[in-house]
Amino acid sequence: MGGKFHLAFATRDLEKAKKFYSEVLRCEEGRSGSTWVDYNFFGHQLTIQFVSSKQVMTPNYFHPKTMFPANHFGVILEWEKWHGLKDKLLEEKIAFVVEPQKVFPGETGEQMTLMIKDDDGHIIEFKSFENIESVFKK
Repeated sequence: MGGKFHLAFATRDLEKAKKFYSEVLRCEEGRSGSTWVDYNFFGHQLTIQFVSSKQVMTPNYFHPKTMFPANHFGVILEWEKWHGLKDKLLEEKIAFVVEPQKVFPGETGEQMTLMIKDDDGHIIEFKSFENIESVFKK
């Protein structure tokens, strides 16, 4: 089954969010209004909506073995694109929530991963499989 993924979430500062997703991640802006904006997030639709700063953000939970944040979203990139993004984030001195690293080395599902956080605390994972066929392999 194919399709496009859609994710929507809140921001307390729409202009900061727009700068992060358009300038840092280089996502193309789509439709927008005075309180929201759509982005082409690596071929998928991301909608960011302004909310009052009085709203509460959801806490995160962490995997007890890896301490990776459980609540996050992301994208699987081609091998070369992942490495290019990693280099760009390092060059721009973007702080990592999870440093670029190989996970599950030597196992089914071996992959490269990194996680960053936007200005509202949403955690974004970028991962890549050297062999894309292994994404869903058991």
